[in-house]
Amino acid sequence: MGHHRHLSQALLLAAIGDLVMRPQQREIGSILSPCYNRLTIIIQSASEDLENLITPDLSSMTDLDHPIAVTNHGAQRLPTYTSRGSTGPVTTAHQDITRSGRLLTVQRYWASPIRADSLIEAQLLILTFATGIQDSISYPDFRCFASNQTGNTVVLAVALAGGVGELFDPANVGASLGAFLLGALATGHLGLVFGRRRRVWQFTVGLAQTMMVLGAAWIQFGHGANESGVWPRAALALIATASGSQVAAARAFQIPEITTAMATAAWVDFIIDENLLLWRNRSRNRRALFLFVLVAGSFAGAYARAGIGSPKAIIISGVLKGLATLLILFATAVKTKPPAQNSTPLDCTSAAH
Repeated sequence: MGHHRHLSQALLLAAIGDLVMRPQQREIGSILSPCYNRLTIIIQSASEDLENLITPDLSSMTDLDHPIAVTNHGAQRLPTYTSRGSTGPVTTAHQDITRSGRLLTVQRYWASPIRADSLIEAQLLILTFATGIQDSISYPDFRCFASNQTGNTVVLAVALAGGVGELFDPANVGASLGAFLLGALATGHLGLVFGRRRRVWQFTVGLAQTMMVLGAAWIQFGHGANESGVWPRAALALIATASGSQVAAARAFQIPEITTAMATAAWVDFIIDENLLLWRNRSRNRRALFLFVLVAGSFAGAYARAGIGSPKAIIISGVLKGLATLLILFATAVKTKPPAQNSTPLDCTSAAH
């Protein structure tokens, strides 16, 4: 194989050299001479690469025997190898390429940013329903909110000023507000690093939120739904952290009508919408659905707490958050244009220098 390669190379170079050096075509030869030098380098490099590709380096096969079969895949002939002591072929170059292609497809699936379509809207509404359940349980259990931090901010100021008796627990209010901000801070800034709308990030934070809510239910099962104390405060902090993370993650989809938690701005924007009475108004419809689902979740949580108890009601909220997280797996990825590939022409001028 090496003999034929060198012979072909010599014939090709001789033909080009004859064209360049003909006396009657010296002017053309002076133009083609740089290309001749450039082609010489390219042909030598390509020939060596081709020989290395076709002829495997048997000396480096420490754990493999010599090729025992050759598989024909179109124009390529790919060697098949077997391990010592094996009764059949282990792998082929075609199988390696297929495996690499599948791995690349999985990587693209998880790394792709998610498009904010109707499925994501449904996912955010499910999270809104879960938020309604959580707040309708947290206020009677802990005398504060887990998600509604507007109310907690005012309540904290009133509680610190004194004169409220046992109406509020300043420690619980402070724990809820601090945990909410911590969850939002971590999710927001880490999302800037890993990609706020990437599937892997949205799925990861959704799974973490689900585990935190279920962890709060586990605490209440083991230590009761008391208003104050270390364990109840830990359960409240878990729910509040999950809520802050949820709101921060939802902001990545840029659907301001569905915040999954805060209702004050939604009420105002819904009422003052200049196109409130139009038949087709997607923004108004989103706000209306958000407010309806939040109120429905609050009623559901209140009745569930009275009927089956706070721990089981929190489990329902955690299951809904888990369902919303699973929807991320079916979300549509944003279509991105492949980068333009600029072909580099043969530069004969540089070779001349």
